[in-house]
Amino acid sequence: MKLKSMRFKCLSCGECCRWGGYAFLYPDDVTRISEHLNLTLQEFINKYCRLVFVEYNEDGEVTKIPYLMLGRGENGCIMLDGNLCSIHPVKPFQCEAAPFLAEFLLDDEGAKAFADNCRGLGRGPKFDIAEQRYRLSVQNDRDGDYEESLAAHNWNLAELLGVSLPEPEVIESCGVIIDDEEYNED
Repeated sequence: MKLKSMRFKCLSCGECCRWGGYAFLYPDDVTRISEHLNLTLQEFINKYCRLVFVEYNEDGEVTKIPYLMLGRGENGCIMLDGNLCSIHPVKPFQCEAAPFLAEFLLDDEGAKAFADNCRGLGRGPKFDIAEQRYRLSVQNDRDGDYEESLAAHNWNLAELLGVSLPEPEVIESCGVIIDDEEYNED
């Protein structure tokens, strides 16, 4: 999928928190949110998180990467309160960065899902291709840092965080591997 200029303004409608996407958490997200809620990491994980392994299949080689993600309640994200995020000041990177994520900018299916569920697309300021590339590079760097941290702990997220984790779920082929050549095309 080729990048193109787009307009976006968050309308605080909460729709992106209701539809079926995932709010993945980096370790610093887990720490920040648990501190905000005055919970230990373990208490936060036990109460609000799910453990998933995201499978990436690239050229027949399957890689499984562990992630914590926010749980889902009856009406969407477990942190949704009405139309607003109850942890807005410390919301996860993924939520803060949306819709400027590879899942929405580089994947046709993800782009369609976001477009079908976001009233703020097509409104507000214009984000050119250079700004979108920059935001994708931030996500790519965060993903790389996360994977390096995991590798340093033998891909053991429980060890990295110093906690016990729930039983994992597997999400097959979820996620978009950022290909520098693909999103740097003009």
